Amino acid sequence: MTPSDGVQLDHLQTEERSAQAHSIDSLDTFGLCIAFNHEESRVSASVASCVPTIVSFVDILVPRLHAGGEADLRGSWQQREGQVIALVAGGEGTATKAQEGAEDAEQDGAAQLEALNITTKDTVLGISASGRTPFVLGALKVAVRTGALTASITNTSPSLMGGLSINYSIVALLGPEFVSGSTRLKAGSAAKQILNMISTCSMIKLGKTYRGLMIDLRVGNQKLEDRARRILRQVCDDILGIYSKKGLTLPSELLKTFQQMQNDHAANDLIRRCDGKLKLACAVALTNLSPHEANSRLQKINGDFGAFVADHLDLSHINLDTASLIGEDRSPEYFLSIDGGGTKCAVSIASRFGIVSRGYGGACNFNIASIEELVSQIKKATMEAIRHLPHNEYLRPGMTPRFSKVWAGIAGLHHADQLEVLTSHLEKLFGVSAEKGSLRLTSDSALLSACIEGYTSTRTCISLISGTGSVATAFQKDTNGHVVEVRRTGGWGHLIGDDGSSFHIGKLALQALLRSIEISESVDEIHLSEMEREILAYFGCTKNEVLSRLLYSGKNPKRDIGDLAKIVTRLAFRDKNPDTQALEILHSAASSLAQLIQPLIKTCPPISSLLILSGALMGLSEFRELIYEEFSSAHIVDFKEIIVIQSVSDAVVELLAARAI
Repeated sequence: MTPSDGVQLDHLQTEERSAQAHSIDSLDTFGLCIAFNHEESRVSASVASCVPTIVSFVDILVPRLHAGGEADLRGSWQQREGQVIALVAGGEGTATKAQEGAEDAEQDGAAQLEALNITTKDTVLGISASGRTPFVLGALKVAVRTGALTASITNTSPSLMGGLSINYSIVALLGPEFVSGSTRLKAGSAAKQILNMISTCSMIKLGKTYRGLMIDLRVGNQKLEDRARRILRQVCDDILGIYSKKGLTLPSELLKTFQQMQNDHAANDLIRRCDGKLKLACAVALTNLSPHEANSRLQKINGDFGAFVADHLDLSHINLDTASLIGEDRSPEYFLSIDGGGTKCAVSIASRFGIVSRGYGGACNFNIASIEELVSQIKKATMEAIRHLPHNEYLRPGMTPRFSKVWAGIAGLHHADQLEVLTSHLEKLFGVSAEKGSLRLTSDSALLSACIEGYTSTRTCISLISGTGSVATAFQKDTNGHVVEVRRTGGWGHLIGDDGSSFHIGKLALQALLRSIEISESVDEIHLSEMEREILAYFGCTKNEVLSRLLYSGKNPKRDIGDLAKIVTRLAFRDKNPDTQALEILHSAASSLAQLIQPLIKTCPPISSLLILSGALMGLSEFRELIYEEFSSAHIVDFKEIIVIQSVSDAVVELLAARAI
């Protein structure tokens, strides 16, 4: 160690002492234990200040683990071989025999990491109480050069990381107020607590738990076999509880299977038929499918057992059948609206006194999903809403209310055929009639026409949607006061249009990344912006694998590209140092939306018209301000009034209920 190193060490928090440290040698054993326990109790508070950073790190880490990258997360979880790796200064023998000076060997850290042949899919987490351990810095330098996601857990300022460019830092676990003679102990405890938090949160988000049970384990010994049987039975009990709360009876074949699982031999046999995989055994027990078929269904939802249970219960065993309706002469009157969008299906139920419950399902775009899939998602969202209805003397658990009016708005319906088939399904599902006027079926964009009905002084309206897709619609009131759609622009779908939508924003960001990658092919090093690095990390692949990951991985490229809008808006709208590249993309999107309504303002002059904004992006006030700026640049005068609709299904069902009063 050089003198300068020694001077630097004098200023490290890990080398300082607190006032308590001066008297610690005089304490008896009881006093020592109390003192150390007191110091340990202060760790959680200091770690709590880092929770937002840890959350962000986990959200970046999980997609990489899904994509097959490596990380330092250890435990009894079922992992792919080689996915979890720990590097220790001095090698594996350090765990049982001290290796003096090993942590000072920067080249050893570099060599150990180089031997792993990591890629941009991988994550390297350096742990150093002082933030200057050469072994850790050597490994991190290799990781940064490789393009892997890097992070650090330290007890000090990030400036002490030797000037190393860390992609992501989890720092300042213990502030100066926590420094004492036991700082090293606390730094280790804090690091362990952080690692446990990262590991547990990641495993949950990877679908390796179910309702607090460690479901994703593989049986390899007697202890794990006993544990697997207990968890399998707990899962069966939970499913029974879910059915009981819904007022439903478990299908006889499933009840028989669940009873069989109480027998050790039967439970062990099922787990062995599933190659020792507990999650798969639970899926087989729940469905009575073959292990192969159950595994295929799990893979389609990235192994998320909670989603597997929800899908199976809602779509296979719960029938929204008009035969279960409460008698019309006694039941309260309910109204239902369906906002079937390209990402999710939202259902709202209201009585004459207001909204009483909501439910959600998956994507409902008529041009992408089959009619059967549409109906399944509508049924799923409706059943969730019905489960949350307040019970009364007429509406008991498990009963379906009578719906007086249903308005269903489905994405893609404007250019779709087979409307009669979908209408027939919905009439049967809800016990309503399109002919008699109790069922109304329109495109999802037409739902916003409900918002103008309450404006007696306004006869014209333009709605502008920017979410998964984008579309603008002009509405007018006819001589009878009924709202009719008079013109529409956009809504062509992501392959042809949807400019200004989340997909459009994600596409522009992805194009920026691909252009930078192409430019880098003519130079020695790749130079990516912050936004481009985050996008590459999102996909969890090398720069040469981006397109193949999008197009040939069997995943959903539309959803992946649309999700990039979250990265762009976060970087553009952050309080400090907003990303100029991300802002430029959002300005372009806002300009596209201004152009979208330009053809409609002749029909609906802004000075006398209502403007309705809806969609996920419109929920961001900063994005709305960009749109208003683009309106001004396009010489679009101010609208008479602007309203932002957070929940379209809520607005529609409130109208249905108000009409009935």
